[in-house]
Parts: sequence; C-alpha cells; structure tokens
Amino acid sequence: MLLDDATPTASVQATVLSAVGAAPEAAAAPSTVEAAAGTTIPPRVHTARVSTASLYTPIPGYAHLKVLRPPDPVRYERTDGELTEALHTELLDPINFVLEVAAGRRPVHHLRSPRFHLSVSLHLGAWRRNRGTTAVWRFELISLHAQLSGEFHGSAVIGPHHHAFTGLYRNGVVRSFRLL
Repeated sequence: MLLDDATPTASVQATVLSAVGAAPEAAAAPSTVEAAAGTTIPPRVHTARVSTASLYTPIPGYAHLKVLRPPDPVRYERTDGELTEALHTELLDPINFVLEVAAGRRPVHHLRSPRFHLSVSLHLGAWRRNRGTTAVWRFELISLHAQLSGEFHGSAVIGPHHHAFTGLYRNGVVRSFRLL
C-alpha cells in the first residue's frame, strides 16, 4: 500500500515482480491507491505549468538581458466607419484653428477659449517661441486620423517642414495637443 508520491514506475514494478515470480501483468500502474480505511485515493495528476520565465527570450549580443514576449498581442477591433467620419468632420475645425496658431496666422491667446484646454495654448506658445514668433508660415493639413475614444493624430506641413501631431478631443473640447 503506497500513499506518497514516490510510487515506482511500471518498469521497476515489472522487474521486482518478475524477480519474485509474479506475472508481469500485475505490474500495471493502478488507477487508484487504497488507503488504510478502505477508501481510494486517485493518483496525482501532473499538469504542465507555464511560467513567466519561459516568456523571456534572450536579446542577441546581451547574454544577461532578456525581453518579455507575451503570448497574445493586443488586437484592436475595427471601428464603425460612420462614427469615425462624424468625429473626423467635427475635429477638422478645431485642428485647423490650432494649426493656424502654430503657423503664426493667429495669436496664441485665441486658444484661451472653452473649446481648448489650457495645456494646448501653453504647448503651442512654447512651440512658437522656439521657432520664432514673427514668422507667418503657410500650413496645410495632410492627414487626420481619429478614434472613437477621442484620440487623434495626423500630419501637417507648416512652413517648409512636415510635422506630426497628436491629441485628445472629448465633449467638444481639445483636451491635449502636441505638435512634434
């Protein structure tokens, strides 16, 4: 009667039983083990566990560094085209307004309205100071992409340079805007 995890394997049992003179068919591993009180205990089932250590892969050239490679990448669902088009048309006016300020066609204090958060005017004021405040440049909106969450990004030509921008638009207010 064996009650611990150190049960002999079938080949060891067959060797012992053949030495004793018993039939090798008796060497088959039992499906349950009898306890002293007459109850049966099912055999221990070993399940494979995936540890997070197996998700780390070495970085070539750095033997002591590893990078985490998660098994399932995040996949975003496609959004409804009509809703994103409505958000896109709603965003065109405030984005053009902000780009006019960046190009020098409007003063920065025009952004101090309920349609724009204070951080937008602070960022564009600093951006214009770094590039010269007296220049009036041409601007053209090249692309604008919006998500239903209110996040948007795109690109524009201001003067001779292409610039990327990103921001957040919620409840009719441009909450954040960064011109890169």
